[in-house]
Amino acid sequence: MKLKAHLTVGWENSENISAYDLHNNALKTLNYSESLVKSITHDSIYEVYGVDKLFRRGSKGFGDIKKFFAALTEDTNDHHTLICHVDVFAYSFLKYAKNFDFLFEQPEYYDKNFKEKYIVAWRNKIDTYEKFELFGNKKLLQVEEKAYLSLREIATRKSARDEWRLIASLIMSGPGTLEEIGQELNIGYTLKPRILKPFINKGFVNMMNDDMFIINIRFMPIVLYFLRELLGIDLLGGIEKWIK
Repeated sequence: MKLKAHLTVGWENSENISAYDLHNNALKTLNYSESLVKSITHDSIYEVYGVDKLFRRGSKGFGDIKKFFAALTEDTNDHHTLICHVDVFAYSFLKYAKNFDFLFEQPEYYDKNFKEKYIVAWRNKIDTYEKFELFGNKKLLQVEEKAYLSLREIATRKSARDEWRLIASLIMSGPGTLEEIGQELNIGYTLKPRILKPFINKGFVNMMNDDMFIINIRFMPIVLYFLRELLGIDLLGGIEKWIK
């Protein structure tokens, strides 16, 4: 089976066929690999969504996503191409950590204007924030300046290390429940009232209907900037090194 990566932003919650559902259904059978491949080829499935949901750094680990793709790559049917929708941050992390990109045809696939709409636009915003900090440049939209200064208030506290570990987790691993995030960061019962609450109150983190917490994509460039400056984690720079 040929595999192609379709990069996405915003952690899709699509009603289309998900990798997570295919994986869980195959786990219920006696032969995981055979069942998974058969469900894809016999049902003429050519796109699967939310591949990143099979991975969670720390709590869930790499087990599910490795099992899923091991089964697909073992299939010798070169006439079937499967497009795998995966979040760009999860893909980038897995690319560096596990050579994940070697599983797919190159180059990676994404929608028209994807790079300009997200990667280039975010970089331009981050450059603006950098100039603001260096020179007091006020070339920020009024609403954006308010959000930036609001997050800056949290960011500049020396005690805010757990807060930024939380943000890094929600970007690289995607949305998570309190239990998943707590296991990943080894943070106990104070996670929601002490660490999540400031981000929720200021709109940087949203809670979904299924008790999952998710980064507000609108503020992604601000969050990426502070992660780089405070923890030295340059997630956008890592993507820029390989995206075409």
